[in-house]
Amino acid sequence: MKQWLKDAVFYEIYPQSFYDTNGDGIGDLKGIIEKLDYIKELGCNALWINPCFDSPFKDAGYDVRDYKLIAPRYGTNADAKALFEAAHAKGIHVLLDLVPGHTSEEHAWFKESSKPEKNEYSDRYIWTDSCFSAGDGMPFIGGETDRNGTYILNFFKCQPALNYGYGKCREKWQMPTDAPGPQMYPWEQSRNGILSYTDMVLCYGGSHHRTPYRWDKERFTPFVTYVDESGREHWLFDGFLCLEFQDSSRPDGGYYAYMVGLMKDYGFSAGKTQWKELIDYWFAGGSGMDALEGAVKDASARLGAPPSKRKVIMVLPDPIIYKVYDGKGNGKGDPGSTVYWGELNGRKMDFSTAEDRIAAYKWYVDEVRRRFDLSNYQYIDLAGFYIISEELVTPGDGWNHELKKSDEIIPPLAEYLHAINQSLNWIPYNRAAGYKKWKQLGVDYAYMQPNYFWEGQKPLSQFFSDVKANGLGMEFEFDEALLEGNADCDTYKKRFREYMSGARLNNVYGTKPLSYYHGTNALYDLSKSTAAKDREFYHEFCRFVLDNPMRK
Repeated sequence: MKQWLKDAVFYEIYPQSFYDTNGDGIGDLKGIIEKLDYIKELGCNALWINPCFDSPFKDAGYDVRDYKLIAPRYGTNADAKALFEAAHAKGIHVLLDLVPGHTSEEHAWFKESSKPEKNEYSDRYIWTDSCFSAGDGMPFIGGETDRNGTYILNFFKCQPALNYGYGKCREKWQMPTDAPGPQMYPWEQSRNGILSYTDMVLCYGGSHHRTPYRWDKERFTPFVTYVDESGREHWLFDGFLCLEFQDSSRPDGGYYAYMVGLMKDYGFSAGKTQWKELIDYWFAGGSGMDALEGAVKDASARLGAPPSKRKVIMVLPDPIIYKVYDGKGNGKGDPGSTVYWGELNGRKMDFSTAEDRIAAYKWYVDEVRRRFDLSNYQYIDLAGFYIISEELVTPGDGWNHELKKSDEIIPPLAEYLHAINQSLNWIPYNRAAGYKKWKQLGVDYAYMQPNYFWEGQKPLSQFFSDVKANGLGMEFEFDEALLEGNADCDTYKKRFREYMSGARLNNVYGTKPLSYYHGTNALYDLSKSTAAKDREFYHEFCRFVLDNPMRK
């Protein structure tokens, strides 16, 4: 025990009834400041302040609505800081009476927990499994929310009990004390850890500038299966990475970046509205996930069920610190540049703090999971999430740590995903910051880009040495440049073939998961091409995917 606590003489204060400085008939924090000398003269060296947090005051402030806000009747957060500083200057310690067993029914956590759809806060309180289940000897309330279940309360109706688990579980709705924080959906619980996938294809979509290339069923079909020269159909990719890094050419004239470093001279960082638009794109009826589900279902009718459900990996937009930025970690003088994203649970997010950037990540993850659960897909499975930034910057390593601060947000994100059996994926460019540290940061699957397809100068031998030395997977790259009719198409075909042969020679092929970049629409166009060299290359590429020893 601290020595000061052993010797403490406390003065307990219920702020409401102590000393009023503004004439409203209610005591306040400024009143406590004014009486510190009086308290000191009494021989007291410590204050015990009864709950002073924001509250509807249905139970004298013991029903807390916001733990981060001083009740307006008592003053402001600045007044609280001033009280602490003034007390400490006089050698007086301050203890705040914290209520950890319950919150107010008006707390933002409880409002979210009360919703019928599964979310991050569903299990933050104690709920029975149906509106007809009682509280196992504990007080409970039913029929007060949209959720099917009754909620356990402490003391009064206004005080729903927070969930710390049970030492001995007797009811199926009770959770043990060591239950994981984020709660899994049944389809996540059924997994033995995170899911595996061997050949992941990148599917760019969600930006107005990619219109009219919407991911409908017809577009997904050549990614789901491949028809060989003899007319035999085969399952092709088992993983589908749905991603986007910017949204431009919008009807409203806006330019928004999902990734740090884009459009820094003319665009804005994407906020909650744009993040939601990206989710909406992939879950729009008749396209996106619905279309992939339909394409796999149709193929299953022809081929029988695939070896496993097709895996979906969903992009994670960067929680970019600044709304506008100059590439040097500056917000171009905009005082609101770090609070642009939007609100969560009634509070405006400030991306200057890692806490709020992590909270935004979790909101996005949980919203994608909720959409998947509502859709009840039978042929596709949400298997993980993808870090859109191509470098993971830690202090002293990479471009502008002050703008990214990957070390603050990626490990907590990984921990959150792993608790719900979801994977974390990343594709760095060649020798990008973090390519040696990806496992330490919590990434499960990392695929390095050679960048040789376009440049042709970087030695592939060095690339394969880096990949093997750091346990990385490989991204194979091509785009529309290799299609017949384009300048130097033979050169680009040759470079991609060097990728395939190099992966075989260096024992990357068949030992590590692989991913495939094909620009916006190159693989689809290649599958539809009638040019002889394109057809030859298309069959060669698809056989490479099919023959991957890891698929056996």
